[in-house]
Amino acid sequence: MKAFSTYSSYLVLLDLTILLQAKPKELNKAIEICLSGYREVYERKLELAAGDNLAAHFGVFSMDKVSIITSSLEQLILNSGEKKSTAKRMFSILIEGLQNIRIHSTDDEFGDKTAFLVINRTENLYSIQFGNVVQNEDVAQIRGRLEMINGCTLSEVKNLYLQVLTEGIISKKGGAGLGFITMGMKSRNSLKFQFERMSEDRSCFVLEVVLGR
Repeated sequence: MKAFSTYSSYLVLLDLTILLQAKPKELNKAIEICLSGYREVYERKLELAAGDNLAAHFGVFSMDKVSIITSSLEQLILNSGEKKSTAKRMFSILIEGLQNIRIHSTDDEFGDKTAFLVINRTENLYSIQFGNVVQNEDVAQIRGRLEMINGCTLSEVKNLYLQVLTEGIISKKGGAGLGFITMGMKSRNSLKFQFERMSEDRSCFVLEVVLGR
């Protein structure tokens, strides 16, 4: 079965597997909710977008796939005539968002890190949305970090980045907590987010990063 992937005249996505194959008859709840979230985000983008839907993919993001997707997107965006500075900021946001999915997302019942990526471009901005599964016990911490970043000025976000980089604050999964800060710093906009509770222990986390052109 193909992944739910789309492409514009500028970008062709890889044909990745959605990993619904060889699953039990009762659909994995995590996949069901994430797929529903993906469809909702993507269909809303198609309906409301004034520009191009550059990329849309649902599936599993391994280290190799993250590397291929980010490098391909950066080159294709540059080939479309985008400014190098904007392409580099986009690249940084993609790296942090996809690495966050790969390292910090929660496995579903079958050990898969099911997630989605949706990128839309208008005349003035890019909208990059990431969706993945998280533990409910981590929701408050994630929300708190994002609200803290959104409450800072750009100068304060840069200072926070340097502080975390210097002090080396380590999360329980091994990261230094720089991902969200980097995305806020590179986008220069507030980070939009929402959580959809899936079960007693898991939620679907959707993060939208807006990047001006």
